[in-house]
Amino acid sequence: MTEPSRTAQAIFDTAPLGAIIRYHDGTPKPPARFNRKVQAWERFNGTGQLVKKEPASQLGTYERAASFTLFKGDFGSGGIVLLKAFETFSVTSRLQFDVTRTPPASSVRILADDSNGTSELIHLAPDQASADAWIARQGCRNVRTEPCATPTSTMNACQCAVARAYGTGEFAHFATDPEWRSTIEQCGDGLFRFLMIELSDTEDCHTVADAVQRLRAAATDLATASAAIAALTRRFTYLQDPGHGWLLVTRQDLAAFGMSPGDFSPYSYVSGERLALEEDLDMGRFLQKLEQLGVPYELDHQHINQSAYVRNWMSNAPSAASAA
Repeated sequence: MTEPSRTAQAIFDTAPLGAIIRYHDGTPKPPARFNRKVQAWERFNGTGQLVKKEPASQLGTYERAASFTLFKGDFGSGGIVLLKAFETFSVTSRLQFDVTRTPPASSVRILADDSNGTSELIHLAPDQASADAWIARQGCRNVRTEPCATPTSTMNACQCAVARAYGTGEFAHFATDPEWRSTIEQCGDGLFRFLMIELSDTEDCHTVADAVQRLRAAATDLATASAAIAALTRRFTYLQDPGHGWLLVTRQDLAAFGMSPGDFSPYSYVSGERLALEEDLDMGRFLQKLEQLGVPYELDHQHINQSAYVRNWMSNAPSAASAA
């Protein structure tokens, strides 16, 4: 399966230093005879080795987005290097990127760290012995080695995208945390933890298509759960006239919560299966019972400008309360 092109942000988040990156704008290369067109095309299409990632920074009011740098090659003559070509891309770049090759697990990075802690790849050696020999031969100081088998980021591109977008960026730091599998256990947001695990490579989520399919399935499950919870919410009419108010319930409602008409005063009204619980005492007693049982409820307020029809019902006297 062909891996889809990535965004600049995804390269910054997931591509390891030493990887070969191809960048392109999606347009075909013009025929070689059109020199100017080829030169213009090459401005937005090329290949390089990922050698540096610089995090976002701020200087006064100026905010600089995170970026990464590709080494494009040495230029010179007679074995003498006169120029090293690099190109830097902001994570906001609209170009598309492909990781065409990653460093072999046996290879070793030789890195130099600047004062801000940003690492730059100086050389990629095939193994540790070759790395030590190269450092001695070049006389390099203030460099360190790092086995390529050591992951620089354990999140995949889809996880990083969700981490940066979820909760208006509150969890973006997980995208660059190589220890996210352990630190996420302290995260108080259960849904975010679920998403990170569900989208991980260990759960066989390897492509964007896999991630989209999983998120759609999760969204369906959440919608089903939400509907089930909403169905638990009981709705009652709160009827009010200019003089008083009543909560309209049924005998079945009362029985469902372990109550009966006998639990309420004669100031409430009853008509067959329906009861109007007066608002001063009986209504509160009923709603308090629901709250004790943890039953969610909503009240539909109904106001009328004349004497309420429930005043014509029978008083909730013992004889009426016991009637079927």
